Amino acid sequence: MRILKAIGMGLGVFFLTFIVFTSWYIWRYAMEPVATYEINDPSLENKVLIITQGSEYKDAVTDEIIDYLSPHEVYVKVMDISFLPGQDVDEWSALVLIHTWEYSKPPSEVKEFMDSDYDPSKVFVITTSGSGEEGMEGIDAVTGASKMEDVQENVDKVIVWLEGVLEPTKL
Repeated sequence: MRILKAIGMGLGVFFLTFIVFTSWYIWRYAMEPVATYEINDPSLENKVLIITQGSEYKDAVTDEIIDYLSPHEVYVKVMDISFLPGQDVDEWSALVLIHTWEYSKPPSEVKEFMDSDYDPSKVFVITTSGSGEEGMEGIDAVTGASKMEDVQENVDKVIVWLEGVLEPTKL
């Protein structure tokens, strides 16, 4: 009887520890939702859609891309990753997708989008992960950890890509 009681207590402590750790992990690393907003006139020829998740790093990258594009003749719309399914890449000149690799895979919205029929030449992906090595294959992308010191370097890569994709006379 004592053995069963000890096993029960051990399992109880294990599950309580597991629940506490899982709750802390989700609280610490969960992405915040992103409010939708637009920059410039939607009737402009060049249109960039930025789909992202909310975090200090991702917000900084998005802000730097916006700072670069806003004085140019480029319409920019920023949306939360939850709006990715159903987006028609053909409606946009370019799509910048910024997401976190979660539990050794992309978020379900990203996986669904990547499995759909889209023009990969119009999509640039920034994937963050704890190791900085997880990411998608076969698409223009930057992978890395969410390090604030890497923001400008990664934004510069996005800008170079955007300059190659967008109508050059408008930049």
